Amino acid sequence: MNLKPWNNIPLLISGPSGIGKTYIMNKLLSNNQYNFKRVMSTTTRPKRERESNNVEYEFVSIKEYDAMEKDDKFLISNTFYGAKYGFRRDAFKNVSDSGFTPLALVYIFIIDQIKPLFESSFSIFLYPKDINFLYYRMKKRGDKADDIEDRMIAAKAEIEYFKGSRPNESGYSLYDTSYEVWNDDIDPILAIINNKYGIST
Repeated sequence: MNLKPWNNIPLLISGPSGIGKTYIMNKLLSNNQYNFKRVMSTTTRPKRERESNNVEYEFVSIKEYDAMEKDDKFLISNTFYGAKYGFRRDAFKNVSDSGFTPLALVYIFIIDQIKPLFESSFSIFLYPKDINFLYYRMKKRGDKADDIEDRMIAAKAEIEYFKGSRPNESGYSLYDTSYEVWNDDIDPILAIINNKYGIST
């Protein structure tokens, strides 16, 4: 068994809320078969009930974030749905320098900012066969009704952008591959990643 990816090109995973990005990421990070390490992003959005600082995100106040931005600490920085998100300048480099392959969850509307920063990367967009799949996923994990409503609106916008249903807009060309999720079986997604990174099982 090959225990480590043959290269350390960043793995970038995108998809709407509820699609299973975090679950897939945790599978990759917890399995000794892989050599991935998460690239942490920084945000001003409030922590959700089951989240912890420096696990899902580096959570900071708006004042702290603004000070970091003023000091040019971010590789990229954006505002989505009232909260700021950014990757620190050294975030990807620190992961690579420590001997790991960078793994980042990347919002579809900034994938065009991230990909040009690397000579090579591998990006995958996950989308649902049925939009209601996301609703039941979010409800099952205990999201609040108001949050689910907001995330469903956001999810529809992401999927529309990916598929190009908006005039002159499409995120499809920005990704190396995509996968239509229709159940809880993530083996096909892991198989795509295994194939790209030279993992034999």
